[in-house]
Amino acid sequence: MANTHPDPWPRSVRDVKMQAMNSAPRLIDGHACDLLNAARAFQTAAADPESAEVAPTALGSLEKALQALGASLHHLAANAPPSPEQVVHVVALHDVAVSLDRCARACRDARSTVAPLIAKRATTNASRDGVPGSHREPPKSKN
Repeated sequence: MANTHPDPWPRSVRDVKMQAMNSAPRLIDGHACDLLNAARAFQTAAADPESAEVAPTALGSLEKALQALGASLHHLAANAPPSPEQVVHVVALHDVAVSLDRCARACRDARSTVAPLIAKRATTNASRDGVPGSHREPPKSKN
């Protein structure tokens, strides 16, 4: 009985290269679209007044995402064909990658600043709301 299923594996190195060249742009475009959707969802969630409590965690995740994006752009620039027409694009990719690296460092620095402020605010709110162990009495009920 003959095998009726096509062979899913490329038969030569050339086939592998062609398959990678054809799929990489589609993958990059698809991931960029996913990234945009995730950024919009993040923006919506950040608009919630209670979202400040998770700011340190969000900054940590954002730092990692920016590092990954920066590394990806460095790879794209490194893989660009070495032609005079591409030089401007390669320089622009590197510039954006370096900017993303700076943004990742800013997230790291902000996280170390924001975390103690949020912890202090939580302690202040707990004291104000009369949590046991605080220095203020809870509000009296009107019953």
